[in-house]
Order: sequence, then C-alpha cells, then structure tokens
Amino acid sequence: MTPEAARLADIYSDATGIKTSGALLKNLGNLADLQALAAFDDAVLRDSALALSGRRGFGFALSGWLEAAHRRSRRGPAHQGQTSASLLAALPSTADRRLRWTIEEIGGYVDESALRMRGRHPQSLVEAAKARIVERVQTGEFVHGAFARRQPKWRRYAATAAGLIPTISADDIEQLIVPLLSLTHPEAQFSYRRAPSGQVFASWMNGFHRRDEERVYVTGLSDVLDTATTLVQDHREGMGGRIFINQGRVACAECRRPIAWIGSAQGDECVPATHRPSR
Repeated sequence: MTPEAARLADIYSDATGIKTSGALLKNLGNLADLQALAAFDDAVLRDSALALSGRRGFGFALSGWLEAAHRRSRRGPAHQGQTSASLLAALPSTADRRLRWTIEEIGGYVDESALRMRGRHPQSLVEAAKARIVERVQTGEFVHGAFARRQPKWRRYAATAAGLIPTISADDIEQLIVPLLSLTHPEAQFSYRRAPSGQVFASWMNGFHRRDEERVYVTGLSDVLDTATTLVQDHREGMGGRIFINQGRVACAECRRPIAWIGSAQGDECVPATHRPSR
C-alpha cells in the first residue's frame, strides 16, 4: 500500500465515517486517478468525500471522488459563507452527515448567487428570499438525501380547462428563490428525476448530469420548483427531465416551449404536446 493510498483512506474514513483502506482504494481506480487525488489538500478531499457519501445510489470509484474534488476546488472559499454558517450553527452535533453536507452545499450556492445578484434586485428582497430558504431548511423533513417536496401553489384550473399554460403562484420573494438556488445563468437550469420521485436538482452546467454525485438536490426549498414537478412529469410522460427558468417563464429544455408562467401569465399559449426526453 502506497503512502498516498493510506492518506486518502484515512481522510475518507474520517470525513464520512465509512471505514475503508488504502488497499481497497487502489482497487477502485487506476494509479493516475489516485495520484491526481493525492495532489489535493486535506480540506478539499474531506469536503468532496463527504459530498459523495451524501449521494443516493453512488457507486464508489476514485474517478467519482476525483471529479468531486475538482469541482470543490474550483468553488473556492466562498462555499463557507454566511448562509452555510448560520444553518450549520443551528444543527445539533448529532445531525446526519448527509444533512450537514447538503445544508453546507446549498448555503454556498445561495451566498454565491446573492453576490452575483447584488445591484440587480433590492437587497431587502434578496435577504428575505435567503431567510425563507433558511426557514425551510430548518423546518423541512430530510429523507434520502433531499428535503420533502412542498405543496403545489398554482392558479392552473381555469387555464387548464381552456387548454392554456398554467401559472405558478409566487410573490416577489418566492421568485427570487429560484436564481438564488440556480448554478447556471441567465437561464436557470434544473432537472427532475422521473416519477414517482420527482426530486429536483440544480445543474452545474447546461446539459445532462447522469452521475448522482453531480447532483445537488433542492427539493423542498422553492414553491416554484416543487409546483413545477407535476407539470414537468405531465410534459415528459413521467420520465422527468430538464427545464429552463428565465424571466417568469418555465420552459422545457428540449422543445423550448413554455410549460408554465411564474407569478402572472405572459400570454395565451396552449399547453405544448407531451414528449419523452431524448436521452
């Protein structure tokens, strides 16, 4: 067993509470991946190891840990922001490791997005949106690596009866929660798992995210995103898929047709035909 493998095994075991060994790690990837991982500092390795342990369905591999380490390294110190700190401070010391990591990760996104949005929206509204996210994290039910979905909030029935695109009810604060949770701009891409799960995750880039360790679940934190779950599943025949949200419009990422308005209707377009994702 090499010193690099022994160090990585100690860090992974310490961060996640999942016992492993250097010999096992050597069998889960090639030498190049192991050496590349060993080049990261301990803090990045601990954070990325904890990220992997918080994912559902993750099959451990050095390549997955390496990918998570690269991503965490690129994010830098902004990850430890005000929102993360306030959320973590409220957690008991016995809190689930996956919950702690999820809160830290989401708090980092919110703080980074708030900096990007500075000057574009009234600061009082941005702070109110952050506070609403914090309240939902603190009171939400955390199950299987994500918070439970909230009750839908929409004005759909009259529109649906007429075959028109429904409108999701959302005040100004609720609408700001979407860009705070988004990782892509100006179009906010979110992806939904297939029914019956319907969990929604923020996307690192415009495109597909096949590996579960690439997904950051934000279910239960936005009325807009949770309400859109049913609309996405209807449009995609229960297969889930990607959406873009921009300027009060929820659109299918593949056909680019709107499937919902946010706050108020922007037209009298009919509900688009359903289809399955191309992948």
